[in-house]
Amino acid sequence: MADLRVAMAGLVREAASEWPQGQRLRSALAECLLVALERDLAEIDPAQGDATPLRGLWRWVGDHPGERWSLADLAWRARRSRTQLHRDCRRWYDCSPAAMVARLRLERASALLRDGGLTLDEIADRVGYGSGFALSRAFSRHHGLSPQRYRNTPLRAATP
Repeated sequence: MADLRVAMAGLVREAASEWPQGQRLRSALAECLLVALERDLAEIDPAQGDATPLRGLWRWVGDHPGERWSLADLAWRARRSRTQLHRDCRRWYDCSPAAMVARLRLERASALLRDGGLTLDEIADRVGYGSGFALSRAFSRHHGLSPQRYRNTPLRAATP
């Protein structure tokens, strides 16, 4: 929202200006305002009726779980400082950014296990774990059962 306020203030100031190049500047400011508005609107979750500022970030991470996500990378993608990202993540999702990345990776791993066809090492590689062993440990902590057992358990019984 701060971006919108800045763009609006500039647009209003230039609308009152009599500078000969004012029209070009007003057009550029209007374009900036449109981009800022589209960006802010993209962060509104209509189902919740409120803004979830990090929704776009987590959608991106969920679509790219195999990437190495550092706090600096996440903050850059979210257009926030590392401190603000951590604060917002705690506020909106009640976890750290690293915990959210792990949660998204494990969700993807769960889906890949259900689909079958991939080994645990292949799944680990796709979702950002260094090995099948590392994935297995994290998966077991999160789900309370091993990946193999999860894969072989009927869907109704495996859903927490």
